[in-house]
Amino acid sequence: MESGANEIRDPRAQGPQGPRRASRATLVAALGLGIGITATVALSRPSPAAPGRDRPVPSDLSSRTLAPKAAGEAHRPAASDPTRRPRPPIARTRAPTRGARILQAGWGTAPGELGHRRGEGSPEGPMSFIVDGEGSALVLDQVNARIQIFGPDGPVVRPLPRETFEDVAARGDGGVVLLDRLGDGVLLAMDADGRDQGATALAGDGVDDPGAVTGLFQRSDGAWVEVGHRGLVQILDADGRAPETRRKIDGRVVGEGALEAVALAARSGPTSAEIALHPPSGGPATATRELSFDLPIWQITALEGTADGRVVLGVDLVLEDDAPPHDLLEHRETAVIVGADGGELDRIDLETSEAPEESLRRLRVGADGSLYHLAFADDGATLWRYPL
Repeated sequence: MESGANEIRDPRAQGPQGPRRASRATLVAALGLGIGITATVALSRPSPAAPGRDRPVPSDLSSRTLAPKAAGEAHRPAASDPTRRPRPPIARTRAPTRGARILQAGWGTAPGELGHRRGEGSPEGPMSFIVDGEGSALVLDQVNARIQIFGPDGPVVRPLPRETFEDVAARGDGGVVLLDRLGDGVLLAMDADGRDQGATALAGDGVDDPGAVTGLFQRSDGAWVEVGHRGLVQILDADGRAPETRRKIDGRVVGEGALEAVALAARSGPTSAEIALHPPSGGPATATRELSFDLPIWQITALEGTADGRVVLGVDLVLEDDAPPHDLLEHRETAVIVGADGGELDRIDLETSEAPEESLRRLRVGADGSLYHLAFADDGATLWRYPL
């Protein structure tokens, strides 16, 4: 299978003001491990003069087998996190077609502003966010060691004990769970007033290395983490306690109740990706879909689900110049909506980020069933809402 990526760490290579261009050599020197749901992402588009460069495209993902890393794939020495991977600078972008801007925040430290950090290492911005059942946006502003809640009463700040949190999930009681995989290696629970309710270690059955955790997911039966983009491990039960036995799921869960399914995704070619839906109990895929794009896939950025079983696949699309030094000509961020039967329902052109700040999760399905996308620019961050 052509290697794929549900890239959760999302830094971009910085470029000058105005049209941003970079050579292939610059990109390869900056790239790290692009680990995906099923494998590692290829680093460049194939040349038209070399049609045999890509491996055969599989017919489906029904085996649920995770593809190994491609031999000879380029990597860089790991920095602080081996899953970090730069995003390309931008030359041309496409404006969103139907998104509504619901939040705009400048960079800074005051209430209502969001922190970012540039300098040595990867540029860093808000790592994650959620939109809760009240319609408030909770942004993980870890650079400023806080959560900022943007609601009808204005921004509310909840301090955090440190800056190493990278993902956040909302509980049904108004509290949140926070992921710290590279610092203390724990899940931290906080109540609706921001009080610390205790930490639970990630290391244990199903999690050999907390640094391999790639996402946090809150379900009705507790808090789960994703390990290596490959499957979920339960860390907390519905009462917020560590279970006696950690349950495991091979893939990401989408839908609720009778519509629940396990979704897998992978890049299947330079300009295509596949989604497969499996029963929660395991077994062959009940639906598969291959998706084609008009630009090469740089990386898969999200695999989200709605309560009614629809799947949202986020992709970064990048076009390079065929002639050396292979400048980047176009960059778009797109979301594809797939139904529970595998049929494609919609495509959404998202507001493309123009700044280099890295993030863990910038594309989420909110509690209201809408799609939310956090885009970065040189002057701050904007949260967009797209009805599904």
